[in-house]
Amino acid sequence: MGSFLKKVNKNDVIRYETEDGQDFMELRAHLTKGEVNQIMLAAPAQNTKPKLDENGIPVLDEQGNPVLESVDPKADMEGGLKFLERFLELCLVRWSVTDENDLPVPPSVASYRELSPEAGAWVDGELNKHIQTTIGKKAADVEGKDSTLPTTQQLETNTNITS
Repeated sequence: MGSFLKKVNKNDVIRYETEDGQDFMELRAHLTKGEVNQIMLAAPAQNTKPKLDENGIPVLDEQGNPVLESVDPKADMEGGLKFLERFLELCLVRWSVTDENDLPVPPSVASYRELSPEAGAWVDGELNKHIQTTIGKKAADVEGKDSTLPTTQQLETNTNITS
């Protein structure tokens, strides 16, 4: 039997640790097709238009493609945040977040929203890496091309997969 067409193992996780190794979060290593569909439905819509020069002519990049600019940056930001929160909701298994009494805080979008800006930025960065690891790279491998999923950081490959 082949190994490509199979159900997803929902128990495998990828662990992301802070630089000092004191904090972590574990995200599911594999998503089902249904979960990927849910995440993609939360992805921000293409909200761009071609950038025009002072003469109204589209500006081109080095490859001759039109340079795009955002029509509504606020809508882009809102859509991106909803996408990231939906991804977190479906993928986050465990993390080291504690409350003011040093008690563990269960993973949730509500708890994520209560993090400090610095902690939230770290979580966001790791989530963006994980998006590329779980959806972007795998989709690109199957399609044989580069991924075009929305991210704010380049993929870094400093992760560990555990069961």
